[in-house]
Amino acid sequence: MFIRVQGPMYFGAVEYLEKEFRRLEKQRPDQLHLALLIDGSVGIDLAGAEWLVEEARTRKEQGGSLYLVGRYPPLRRQLDQYHVTKLVGRENIFRRKREMLENMVPKLDPTVCAKCELRVFLECKNMPSPDAGS
Repeated sequence: MFIRVQGPMYFGAVEYLEKEFRRLEKQRPDQLHLALLIDGSVGIDLAGAEWLVEEARTRKEQGGSLYLVGRYPPLRRQLDQYHVTKLVGRENIFRRKREMLENMVPKLDPTVCAKCELRVFLECKNMPSPDAGS
């Protein structure tokens, strides 16, 4: 699942983000991996950083991962400043979506991919398709 964040991840937005993430979890409970595209985010404060770290922990406990994609140096410095890079894991933070996909797709559950009728990304072409069992 991919989510693009537009705007700052700060104390005023954390409650909204949390509610939206829980809503999406209920809609798609079998999708454990989440890619958060944060290039549209114009900043992050301590509350936003804590929320990212907690979301990463939650995903990990569920058997998945949180992946962050953000290429802008000021935003990446803020992730470092608030220790998000260390706590989420440098291996889960990428400058480009393509790099993240190359890392994430091999970790996906093939039974979940087999239900997906879309092949939006090049990396998905080798995943099982819905008509593979027909």
